[in-house]
Amino acid sequence: MSRKQARPQLSRRSLLTLAGGALSLAGVGVLAACGGSAVTTASASSATATQASSQRAATSAASVASGSSAASNSAVAPASSSAAISTSASAQSTVAASSQAPAGTTITVRFAMYSFQPWNDRLNTLFTGYTKDHPGVKPEQDVIAQDIWTKLQTQALAGTPPDLSIMDPSVFVQYADRGYLQSLEPLVGQDKLDLSQWYSETVDDGRYTKGSLGFGKGTLYAMPETNVGMVIYYNKTLFAKDGVPEPASDWTWDQFLQAAQKLTHREQQVPQFGVVGATGPKNMDGFLFSAGGDYMDNAGTQGTLSSGPSQTALSWLADLVQKYHVQPTADEIKEVNGTWNVDTYVQQMTAYEWDLAPVPVGAAGSSGRQTYIGTNTLSMYASTKHRAESWDVLKFLVGEEAMKLFAQTGTPCLIKVAQSADFLQPNGKPAHRKVMADLPTYGKNLYREPGSNYWVGDVGKALTPLWQGQTDAKTAGGQADDAIRRGLDKAKAEAQAGK
Repeated sequence: MSRKQARPQLSRRSLLTLAGGALSLAGVGVLAACGGSAVTTASASSATATQASSQRAATSAASVASGSSAASNSAVAPASSSAAISTSASAQSTVAASSQAPAGTTITVRFAMYSFQPWNDRLNTLFTGYTKDHPGVKPEQDVIAQDIWTKLQTQALAGTPPDLSIMDPSVFVQYADRGYLQSLEPLVGQDKLDLSQWYSETVDDGRYTKGSLGFGKGTLYAMPETNVGMVIYYNKTLFAKDGVPEPASDWTWDQFLQAAQKLTHREQQVPQFGVVGATGPKNMDGFLFSAGGDYMDNAGTQGTLSSGPSQTALSWLADLVQKYHVQPTADEIKEVNGTWNVDTYVQQMTAYEWDLAPVPVGAAGSSGRQTYIGTNTLSMYASTKHRAESWDVLKFLVGEEAMKLFAQTGTPCLIKVAQSADFLQPNGKPAHRKVMADLPTYGKNLYREPGSNYWVGDVGKALTPLWQGQTDAKTAGGQADDAIRRGLDKAKAEAQAGK
């Protein structure tokens, strides 16, 4: 998932926003979005600032945001950190004798990463600290600014890939299936590494079964670093002004809608909306999954957006825009980012008070609460000439000290760090940061679905007419299911061609 530069112009009038795994409320009552667009809202999702459209600056009280893996493009520059980094006691094991470089020589472990400044800066800091503690081994970051996945595949085919790299759900299945990635199972077993130290859902995002079109089960090919997902950012200042109770941990769809209605003031010179960013793949997942719906059936053979609980969710979300008018139309929406920017927003969104809330519990008869999450994972390449050194660097990166530094870019996947004061109370804001730490316990990764990389974008396009009031949920759901079928067929064809 690419991450776009955060825009801190979220107006004080926004109330709720869904974005980057979060729903925020600043000039909008509630905002929903994942690296997508959103109006100025009283709430900003995933710490994203919503921006009003050119002539009709709309504000919103809340926003919904969802986020997945680290962005492949540059994003908001994080607060600099000069903290010394040492290896983690919990996730680092003794380096085997074969990993020690001969006296007087240095082994370079190359780590490929796209251009994303928050991560680039932290990796440089981490690698400097690692080299000081491990004479003879030098992790080195290779920042690939453009076409990283094409370039890495070319290198893998030529037998010259990096030793390690950030991974992405768009290529994970292909890379693992074609043998580019090193199975981590024997290394985990060799070191008796306890994988229960990390959230199980994030560990499973690094698993793949040979021959399948999805991931989440099977052999471990990647380790988890940070996790992002859909939460709600809300504007406490606007909630108080309009006399709306702040979201409770067990709030429902009905309460969500009631809050959005009270926070919406379309008649104002600068219209104020209750919600932003609740529609589209990833952003809508907190409602789709919580309703008991899904993109595909359990067998992963066909789409299910045109029937059952999925229809309940799509119809309800469309009504937010077309019936209740608490969410702005596409013409009134700009941009929203994800939970990886929370600490940036703590510094930038100071004109009003804001906080985080979980997505509401599903409709009556549903399975409860479930939302979108995605994991930034790290992989080792099978043809590395420095397996022992690369494994030790990888363990260091997903260990306690490194995880603390990455915690400013997403929820740490190492449970100990996610539940620590370092993450939950770094500066007292937002007050309910634990909402982020809880995501891996009830979240679900849309990209695990078979062939998802081939159909997610087209599903979004198929549903757009529904949000615009140009068609009904049944028709849009059917077109979305057709997009899933076409994507699945393409994934099967390309998998076969690659064998």
